[in-house]
Amino acid sequence: MAQRDQIQYDQLQLCSLEVQNFKSFEGHHVIGPCLSFTAIVGPNGGGKSNILDGIAFCLLLKHISKKHKHLNELIYREEHENYKENRREMSVKLNFKAVQILSGQTQEFSLKRMINANGIQEYFFNNQPLLAEEYLMKINDYHLNINNFCAYQGKLEELCFRQEGQHLVQMFEELSGSLQFKPQCDQLNQKIAKCDDQIKDDTEILHNLRIEKVKLKGLQDFVEQMKDCLQQQKEIESQLHFSDILLSEKNIRYYDEQLSTYTNSFQETIQMRQDVLNEMRKQEAEMKKLQNQEENTQKKLKSKKDELLSMQSNQFNKQKEIDSTKNMITQKRNMLHQFQSEVDQVQQKIKENRQSIEASRQKLNTINEQMIDNEDLKMQDSIRDEYLTIKSKIESENAQIGRQMALIEQKINYLNQRKANFQGQIYQQKNQNSKVLDFEHQQIEINELKKEQKAKEQELKQLHSSLAQLKDQQVNNKDSIKVLEKTLLEKEYELKDFENEKQLKSQDVKLSQILEELKKRCKGYLGQLYELIKPINAQYDIAVKVALSKCLRFLVVDTPQTAEYCTEFLKEKGLFKDVLVLSNVPERHLNSKLVKDIKQDGNLVYDVLEVSRRHQHLDKAIRYFVADKVVCKNFDTAIKLQRMGVKDIVTEDGTEFKQGMISGGQHTNIFNLNLGNFKMDRDIKRLVDEISNLEQKLNALKEVENGDNGILKVMRDISRVETEVELIKQKIVEKDKETKNYKEAQSDFQKSVQTLEKQIQEIQKQLDQATSTKDDLQRDLSEAQTDAYSKFVQRLGFKSIQDYENSQQNQQVSSLNEEKNKLLQTISQCEKEIEFLERNDNFKSMQALEAVLKQEEDKLHSLISGQYHGDMVQKLQVEIKDLDSEIQLIKKNIQDVNSKQMSQKSQNESLQNRLEHFQKEININKIQLKNEQLVKQARFEEAQLSHMIENNANDISQLDFNHKLGIENIDEITIEEVQELIAIKKEKLRKLKLKEDEFNKNAALVPESDPNVALINDKITQLKDNVDKLSQEKQQYVSELKKLSEQRLNLFLMFFDNVASIINDVYAELTVKDSNLNQGGKISIFIEDRSNPFQKNIHFFPMPPSKSHIYDVSQLSGGEKTVAALALIFALIQVRKPPLLILDEVDAFLDQENVHLVTGFIKNKLKTQVLIISHKEIVIKHTDSLIGASFSKDQRTSLTHSLDLRKYLDK
Repeated sequence: MAQRDQIQYDQLQLCSLEVQNFKSFEGHHVIGPCLSFTAIVGPNGGGKSNILDGIAFCLLLKHISKKHKHLNELIYREEHENYKENRREMSVKLNFKAVQILSGQTQEFSLKRMINANGIQEYFFNNQPLLAEEYLMKINDYHLNINNFCAYQGKLEELCFRQEGQHLVQMFEELSGSLQFKPQCDQLNQKIAKCDDQIKDDTEILHNLRIEKVKLKGLQDFVEQMKDCLQQQKEIESQLHFSDILLSEKNIRYYDEQLSTYTNSFQETIQMRQDVLNEMRKQEAEMKKLQNQEENTQKKLKSKKDELLSMQSNQFNKQKEIDSTKNMITQKRNMLHQFQSEVDQVQQKIKENRQSIEASRQKLNTINEQMIDNEDLKMQDSIRDEYLTIKSKIESENAQIGRQMALIEQKINYLNQRKANFQGQIYQQKNQNSKVLDFEHQQIEINELKKEQKAKEQELKQLHSSLAQLKDQQVNNKDSIKVLEKTLLEKEYELKDFENEKQLKSQDVKLSQILEELKKRCKGYLGQLYELIKPINAQYDIAVKVALSKCLRFLVVDTPQTAEYCTEFLKEKGLFKDVLVLSNVPERHLNSKLVKDIKQDGNLVYDVLEVSRRHQHLDKAIRYFVADKVVCKNFDTAIKLQRMGVKDIVTEDGTEFKQGMISGGQHTNIFNLNLGNFKMDRDIKRLVDEISNLEQKLNALKEVENGDNGILKVMRDISRVETEVELIKQKIVEKDKETKNYKEAQSDFQKSVQTLEKQIQEIQKQLDQATSTKDDLQRDLSEAQTDAYSKFVQRLGFKSIQDYENSQQNQQVSSLNEEKNKLLQTISQCEKEIEFLERNDNFKSMQALEAVLKQEEDKLHSLISGQYHGDMVQKLQVEIKDLDSEIQLIKKNIQDVNSKQMSQKSQNESLQNRLEHFQKEININKIQLKNEQLVKQARFEEAQLSHMIENNANDISQLDFNHKLGIENIDEITIEEVQELIAIKKEKLRKLKLKEDEFNKNAALVPESDPNVALINDKITQLKDNVDKLSQEKQQYVSELKKLSEQRLNLFLMFFDNVASIINDVYAELTVKDSNLNQGGKISIFIEDRSNPFQKNIHFFPMPPSKSHIYDVSQLSGGEKTVAALALIFALIQVRKPPLLILDEVDAFLDQENVHLVTGFIKNKLKTQVLIISHKEIVIKHTDSLIGASFSKDQRTSLTHSLDLRKYLDK
């Protein structure tokens, strides 16, 4: 035992199994791995079931012994071999792994069962031999006794729907652990029965000895009286048996009528519920249609809003581009005007230069003619020519310097022009930058937009909060509407009952008129009893009617004289009525101890009654009739009160519980009576007023719920504010983007200005260098002139070239030549200037500028022509407004449909509750009817009347009730009358028993006159002692049995209640579909008698979603039975938590959807290792490992192939 206590592991897993010469497997085979969810697949006849049989063989499960009568049948043999010749050794070994999750501790162990070559069974644990008892102990230690968790092919339905009825009780006993007490309880029952039999025999011997003693004393007459007494006892006992049989027959007929009534009401409710469900399906289809319509409209609205935003954004961008292009065109035009002015000036200069060239040429011709006519001038001219030659030479020598200086000058001009261009670009960019918007102003606008956005978001938050409050209020209103509708329905039913009763009374004109006339004639007549009482609450109406069923129609009078008058008056009218005389009613006090005992479980019927004050003794009469009667809520509470010792109980639904009476009670036709007729008209008026007030409140709540100033208005405001917030966000984004672009442009401007200034500085440096070079060249030219003129001056006798130049002759020639040179220089200069002016780039720049200007104007025209017009924006806004209106209309329709759906769901729930109530009543009536039939049969057998009935043991019409009980027609007698007859017979029997006891006492007092009397006395004393001893032993056995029975019952009920509390959730998950109307199936499982469940049955009634109710499980299809049985197995697993579940093709009758639901439940909810044989692809896809089994004809053996599917999860 110490070793067994240490085996505490959280998880146990079968890893693999090894078989040798087992059934179709020849030789040694290792099958595995077996993971948490393993499927065994393969063709028929391949050996799949043999794998599960191997597990059953090794774990000593019942299945293997039921399937094979002889263990030799499990040993592999070929076709030509028989069992006697077969001497192979056969074994099955299971390898397990036990894991303790918290500590991470693991243990591997194996169990092996074999049949050796001599046909002897051997058992092993971790390859160590064990005795059979030790091996079974190991299986129980590791909780591997899984007999109730094996569902084999074709056997699943028997699990829940077997006909013998006790199989579920046996299963729950085995799983709950209460079965361990059964042998001890049976042993104690046998001992108690043995004591009873011995006490009965000894009592009979003792009785005979007393009679013999009386005979010996010579009291023969006394003996005859005693025999008559005993004969009367037998006769009364026989009459009691007949009465009990008659009572059972009456109860059976009553339950038949009740069952028929409930069945009809149930069928009507089913039809009503079907109509409601059809309407709900229509409303659901309409709701889906409206939701799709709303979704499509919302998409259209979003598309239009996006289009509007895009259009506005494009328009804004294009306007910016247009403004920029206009500015560019203005600048280009200004530049063009400037270039045009410069070109005009150049043209004017060219014209002036050409005129100057013409005048200079004319003057030059005149000078040439003058010099040809004068000789001195010629000579002086030749000297002058020499001078000029020298000068020309000097000039030619200095020409290169001059060209260099010209290049330098040209470079200086080019650099000055570039410098001017760069300065012009800086000026232009500064002009453009001056037009950029002020950043501070831009930031102020963004901050204002953000403040506006924050305000709108705050407003939106408040609107959402208001919407949530309105929705909560709407939910509360819906709950209030539901409660008001339910209350209104109850009040309408109550009003209808009052009106029906009033109508029934008005129909019985004769009785009503006679009683009214009697009331006028006789002041002592108060009315019928049911008119003078009323329950304090409508829920006690039926209970009060049942409790006072015998006297509700009594005529209530004050004195016996009034009673005689009323009786004579009614006799004259041909009527006979029972009369209650209030003055004759004895006083009866309430049982205060009983009030304390029942506490919160019930009330005295007297305490729930309101009695008319028309007579002071009426309250005393009611107290007399119902003093010890207790009213409670339901059947279970009544059973509890019975166990507490309460003898007279009635439930709110009218079921009576009395001593000597079968549970359930009997009712007379009293339910059409309306208690408290003295307040009927006032109650009808009160109910009408209450119904009117309730309807007003209900209409007000519905108006609030459907009003346009509530949720719809807030939702419209939310939509409006959300649109405004989106527009503000868009503007902020655009402003941020614009600011970013401006900042980038400013940065580019600064960089550009810095670059241009650097370039200007470099140009200035180049200008300084060119000027310096030019000055150097001019000095070189002056020195070259002085050297060249020195010889010429000496030859002519001049001191210097200046003297020559200042001489008169030279002056004259020089003046002419100077004039001539000036003219030539003027001509040359004008020609160069003309050439320079003609080479000026202003023409080309102006042409390029004109081309650029034309492009910009074309671009501007294109942008203006491509702009969106205001009518398009307005059209989009109108479309958006129309779509908003359409969405609001759709939402209103959805709200109307939703309101209808809520109403229909409430009606459906009400009808479903009625169905469940009728179903429960039908089941209870069926059980009670069956019990009554069994009781009736038992009473037939107990009374030994079976020989009196020829054909049918239940046909009571063949019994002579007239002879035995004085009843001619059993159909006319009521249940109450039969019960009263039984009470009378029991009272007579009790008196006869007392008479017998008195005889025994008197016999003991008679003096002894015979010597044999002493011997008889000794025997009597010995028998008395023996009976007392047996009684004490019996009492001890009864005490022990009670203690064990309580433990057994508590253990059983605790396990049953745990299973019953979750089986509905399991079954709902196995049957739930996608539709909103289908919330899964339901299962009703209950014990026929919770006080003694082991002698009764457990009833299992599944109700699939497609069925409204199941009277007989034979109405279920194969798939529905399978799902129900699996729900029970899975619920048992979740409570019991076995290590292994074996399923053999249990999905054969299931369609694809149900297979998917069952597989999903196994995979996600069960924490138990599952081995399943299946041919369904869905099952195989969800398993963790596969074991394939097939039979090889060549090798004449089954072969297996295993695959771990966890490796392929990602793939």
